[in-house]
Amino acid sequence: MNNAGQPIQAAGIPWFTAETYDKCRSMFADADKLSNRFTDWLVSAEETEKQLTLRGVKVVRVIVDPEELAAWCIASGYSEINAHARGTFAAAKAADWVRANR
Repeated sequence: MNNAGQPIQAAGIPWFTAETYDKCRSMFADADKLSNRFTDWLVSAEETEKQLTLRGVKVVRVIVDPEELAAWCIASGYSEINAHARGTFAAAKAADWVRANR
């Protein structure tokens, strides 16, 4: 709950680091839909974060560890790592954050 007693609305965004971006992209079935360069991806991700924040959504940056994401996808029944899998992973992590911050 927030200070007004309302449930926290949070959105998880898969968040890459400069160090792991290329490795992550190489694992993605839809890598062609992401920017080739980390810096270009970062500009886009920060804009998405800004727009969500302006709408009152708490954004949870879910730092993506390539091995953790791959293991999570296998355990969750995903046959490939794509936008849907990444989004579901980030949403699950954001839900964990909300539970921990009630």
